[in-house]
Amino acid sequence: MLELDARRFWHAFALSTDAKLAAAAAGVATLESEFLAHVVLPGNHTVMDELEPVIASAYRSGQRPSISAAAGPRTD
Repeated sequence: MLELDARRFWHAFALSTDAKLAAAAAGVATLESEFLAHVVLPGNHTVMDELEPVIASAYRSGQRPSISAAAGPRTD
């Protein structure tokens, strides 16, 4: 059963990736917009990992988040 699950996962992954690349090739989207959520930031978190709680908070509060809220405290 694990092999079948793995095959399903990789099939879905391939379809998703092909669709993203096709959209970029057709000019419907950019590679950056298609893959931005998956970019790994320093600290080994993705853009989506960092932004998901900020976006959720914005919907709860009804307030637009500031860029600094997403960036967190500066350490430089």
